[in-house]
Amino acid sequence: MIRARIRPLITGREELPNGIRLYAARSESVTSMFRQFIAMEEECCSFLTFSLSLGHRIRLDILGPEGAKAFIAEELEL
Repeated sequence: MIRARIRPLITGREELPNGIRLYAARSESVTSMFRQFIAMEEECCSFLTFSLSLGHRIRLDILGPEGAKAFIAEELEL
């Protein structure tokens, strides 16, 4: 499962008012894995918004309506 594969790659986490921000080291393979994760999650969780930023490290914001932060943390087992 892709969720289990990205979990150990996460190097940092911030809680946002309506979601969670995740950080990971940037590489082609990690970027690809995060893109696969986003594609999979967008299919099942259309109420969430995903924003992937590629700087010196990967930043993934996962945002949603009220209650989304708890849902995201539970789904990703964070």
